Amino acid sequence: MTLASIVYEETRKSDEMPRVAGVYVNRLKKGIKLQADPTVKYAMQDFGLRRILYRHLKYDSPYNTYVNEGLPPSPICMPGKNAIDAVLNQKGYAAQKQHIDIQFEVNDLSPLQIELIDCTVVLGNLLDNAIEACLKLEEAKRRIEVSVLRDEAYADSDAKLYVSIINTSLPVHIEKDCIATTKPEPHLHGFGLPCAKELLRRNNAFYTMDYHDGAFQFCFEWPDVTRNSCVHA
Repeated sequence: MTLASIVYEETRKSDEMPRVAGVYVNRLKKGIKLQADPTVKYAMQDFGLRRILYRHLKYDSPYNTYVNEGLPPSPICMPGKNAIDAVLNQKGYAAQKQHIDIQFEVNDLSPLQIELIDCTVVLGNLLDNAIEACLKLEEAKRRIEVSVLRDEAYADSDAKLYVSIINTSLPVHIEKDCIATTKPEPHLHGFGLPCAKELLRRNNAFYTMDYHDGAFQFCFEWPDVTRNSCVHA
């Protein structure tokens, strides 16, 4: 989500977003500072700044990507759905570069009312887990199937977001809502999974995971309402 916010502030043109996202993703992979001008404006809280000068680049702030490596501590704006799509598309491209056959099924998500930050964090973490698992397999067996569908069969007040992510994987054992393993490093699906589950619970979303015949599946059903509308137990 943080990267999506930088892309959104860098350009509002949908056709440019994938290219901009690609540049930043490559810099992150290489350990190069992002050097994104929008982060300087945010760091200085000077949103009317039209031209970034050399003296601005040295501004001391954790949000200044000319000074600090990696991403800022949090998003610098609430990005539009196009920016999120651009980053997710880039993640799909990154999977393909790892020789992973990744397929997406997505319908019209423009009416979504759920928290975009929460949704993007969940999807991002689950896709990262799927990619990690696939990389443990030989190339011919690497496959990810992603479905992100807003159910339109109900009235808007009862609409739901259905997501299913299926990836080929080494055997895993699921016990008490956790991935259990006897391996010394039990992290086959561990990166970000607790965070994703916590966000789903916080938004009253139902989720399930399963392993069968060489494939791991994580799916969830998320009520399409703002968080303030959720009733917590």
